[in-house]
Parts: sequence; structure tokens; C-alpha cells
Amino acid sequence: MPVKLMPLYVSPGLARTGAGMPVAPSLAGSSTSFLSSTGTNSYTITHTVPADANCLALYVGNANNWLDTVTAVSWNGVEMGGALIHAFSQHAPVGPSAASIWALANPAIGTHDIVIELLDCDSLACCIVNLAGVDTTAPTVQTFEQEIFGSEAPPTAIYGGNLVTATPSLIFGGIVLPRPAGAASFTPDSGVMELIDGTASGDAASRHFAGWRREIAGTHRFGATCTQSGYGAAAAAAFGGM
Repeated sequence: MPVKLMPLYVSPGLARTGAGMPVAPSLAGSSTSFLSSTGTNSYTITHTVPADANCLALYVGNANNWLDTVTAVSWNGVEMGGALIHAFSQHAPVGPSAASIWALANPAIGTHDIVIELLDCDSLACCIVNLAGVDTTAPTVQTFEQEIFGSEAPPTAIYGGNLVTATPSLIFGGIVLPRPAGAASFTPDSGVMELIDGTASGDAASRHFAGWRREIAGTHRFGATCTQSGYGAAAAAAFGGM
């Protein structure tokens, strides 16, 4: 008797079911991760964008002694403009850190350099992803930030929060924990796919997490829990489909 093969299940909210209905963006090609080993004020990272990608998204996280100092991010010599979302943390004994999400619609295809310029020497982490199927007329449908700011703020090990979207979306974000006391690591929230979990060193050490989730319209949490409490920051953006 012939065996009947069942089709693979696809969430109805992530599949196109009618003309004009949006679909959540997807990752394309390979992501690139960078964790500094020495502090400097300019970092150059090589990344490849495949032909099917129509948006470049970056998590940039840094920590230093005095100021939040990312001054410019460029791809293939093209300025990305300002960050989509930026979260800044500062605590007197620990010093400041920042997490931000940057994006560029319709990036140049191929292998090129991303250059991150800083005003001061920082530890720095970067996670770069290619997105396909982004509505580039209005790429970001929702953003989220979390900041631990001020000397009286309590430390936390739980970072993240909800993003509410009215269209299928891909959520991408990152977390920075400055000056971890020894080893530290993150466990992503349910539904969040980890891209990096590592330590950057330089002028000041920092632990970083970056990840993503692809969802239907609705309320979805982005975040992760660290093995240590600290004074960090988190930032995430939801990219809408077309």
C-alpha cells in the first residue's frame, strides 16, 4: 500500500494566503558576528549581502568609561544615518554602555565593509543580518528599548520586553551588559533564536547577546536572561513584511 506523505506544516500567519497579504521577512544568506579584543575608535567588519536580500540590519553594542560614543555606521561607504532604536545605560561604578539597531534598505549586493566610528575607545560587538521581504517603504513597524540608568537604579538579569505589530514581522535585537564580573552568558526567551552570546574586550569589557524571531501580527517578546545581574541596555526592532 503506498505511503501517503503529509505536507510540512507552515503557520498560516507566515504563509501568503491571498493576493496582497504581507508575509514576515526572513533571514537571507549568512549573518556576521564581531566581538572586539582591543579597544579602538574605528572598527571595520566585512560582510556579504546575497542577491535576494533587500535590507541590512545591525545590532551595535558598546561600553566605555565616559560617554556613549558611536558617531557613524557605514556600509560600502554609504552612511546608514541614525539608529532605528538606541538604548543607553549608565551607572556610576560601572560606567555607560549602549545597544542600538541600525538598518539600510536595498544594500549593495556582494562583500563589502561595515565601518563603525566611535568618539572614544570602546569594547564593541556587532551582529549583522540580511533580511529578505522587508517592506522598505516603511521597514520598522515597532521598536523597543530598555535602559538601566542612574546610580539608584537596581541591577537586572532579565532584559527585554514586548513588541506589538499589526503585520507579520521579523524582530531583531541585542543586549549589552557592561563589565561583567567574570563569566556571564544569556539564555534567550522562548521563541527567540540566538545569533551571538559573547564577550567583547577593549577599553572596557562587555557581554553581548543578539537574536531574532519571525512572527505573525501580534504581541511578541524579545529578550534574554543573563547569569549575572547588571546595569545594561537592550534594543530591538520589528521589520514588517510586504
